[in-house]
Amino acid sequence: MQQPQNRRPRRLAAAAVEFAFGALIFWVFIVGMCEISRALMVKETVTNAARKGARTAILPGASWNDVANGAAGSDIYDIMVTDNGFNWSDVTVTIIVTDPSGNSTTLTTATGDPNNVLQNATWGTTISVKVSIPASKTTWGPGMLYITSATVESEYVVMMRQGNY
Repeated sequence: MQQPQNRRPRRLAAAAVEFAFGALIFWVFIVGMCEISRALMVKETVTNAARKGARTAILPGASWNDVANGAAGSDIYDIMVTDNGFNWSDVTVTIIVTDPSGNSTTLTTATGDPNNVLQNATWGTTISVKVSIPASKTTWGPGMLYITSATVESEYVVMMRQGNY
């Protein structure tokens, strides 16, 4: 008696094609998760830099050089460049100094603080700090695939200058 043969046609090519499509979709998700994770990590870094810059800016006599002058020793420079390796030319710092009567002066990395508005701020002055960097400058690899035209920025960190003057 002959044994029944349980043969199915081999479909190796179909399996290879199905694997290729599945692997491609899986790879897209993995790369996307890595990019989103990096963007969230950079968001936390710029928020920390803004928070530390604001804490320094509210101290009596603190100046632009103490907060964001683009050289080692300023708080935001130390976090963004020294600790995390970003280029200072890619970082944008915005500081808004609002005196108790409501008059505001905006300082940026492009303008600096030529009139020493930050240093001369008095008790009750509100100081807002925001740090941003282009998302395309935050990648670990050759370039981001999904997040290309966005800017990673902190929220404005607002604190009030206090103390005896």
